[in-house]
Amino acid sequence: MKKIVLIPPNGILKKQDFLYQKLSNYLREQAGCSVVLLCLNDSSYLNKNDYTEVIILKSENELIDKISTIEYDHLICRGWMHAYSFCAEIVNQFENVIVMIKDWNFSEKDEYQFLFGNSDDFNAINEIFCKAKLVLSHYNENQSKKWSDEYNVDQSRFLFFPEYCNKNKFLSKQTIDKQNKTINLVFAGTIPPSSYPEEFYFTKGIVRSVKKLAAQDMTISLVVPPEYYQYICKENSLYKDVLYENKFNNNFNLIQGEELNAAVINNFDYGFFILEYTNKNEYLNKYAVPSKFAFYLEAGIPMIINEKHEALSEIIKTNNLGLVFCNDDLNKLGSILRKITQEEYSQFIKNIQQYRNNFVFENHLEWLS
Repeated sequence: MKKIVLIPPNGILKKQDFLYQKLSNYLREQAGCSVVLLCLNDSSYLNKNDYTEVIILKSENELIDKISTIEYDHLICRGWMHAYSFCAEIVNQFENVIVMIKDWNFSEKDEYQFLFGNSDDFNAINEIFCKAKLVLSHYNENQSKKWSDEYNVDQSRFLFFPEYCNKNKFLSKQTIDKQNKTINLVFAGTIPPSSYPEEFYFTKGIVRSVKKLAAQDMTISLVVPPEYYQYICKENSLYKDVLYENKFNNNFNLIQGEELNAAVINNFDYGFFILEYTNKNEYLNKYAVPSKFAFYLEAGIPMIINEKHEALSEIIKTNNLGLVFCNDDLNKLGSILRKITQEEYSQFIKNIQQYRNNFVFENHLEWLS
């Protein structure tokens, strides 16, 4: 039996991060692995039943000391912005470390310094790319080629590993009766505060797009994880525009979802991602396949995707999983969607049911060997 050790970003399991939970359930139930989670927080959203063993430590140093006592086959450390330095420390001290990264083509170093007060991640990511056994990310080979050239490392070090589906979560989707029906769109996931610059964060664009779509007699809903929903309501000054739309826009809804339960979005007509791309935020997602793609697949709902989301729009277009559009289409998206026939919509559903059978963890675990 293989033993897999999982370490979340900075050792802290976040309320909006479900990848380890999904991956661990598959590794234990289907691949027969023993999965040990090492973390620094014992919170209400940590379900210990998702892991073979959960070990709560008091500090990063104690966590690192604990690693030395475990005989593991694979050590997986997950990182994102402001957590790469801890990943780099683990990579430098231990063998056979696989690093899962999220969102690393964010900005130039001086911009990063301005936004976050430090740029330590730039040195750390260099250590990770050069020394980790493998780097897993939700970016495709176009991005890994850029990293390979920039950091002078072999491209084979990078493995495309987005959040995949679990087959036991698949739901059926019924076709819609399009006659005189309002189109219902859903965005499932978290959103950053809209106080951040739009060049890097998409919330301002979401709010602007929501207004455009609502004016076309469509309903738009943001379904966010329960813990994050509470955070938005608590930190209302950071999300005032979103909460304003929720209160005064009859065609907009902010909804508290359920963890890993795709049933909450199964009745929507289409799932969407970032609707409108402006300036630098185009490059943040150009080669990425975000976690909500797997969530929409599990729900069985067709998707709409901006063509500037290049990697994902290519998947959706090639496999006919929904509609690919451009920025200029937003002002007429309602009429475009209404021209999709019932037969075409039914075909989207059939294609999703076929495609998602291959977009599952068991088909993409070559790094376990």
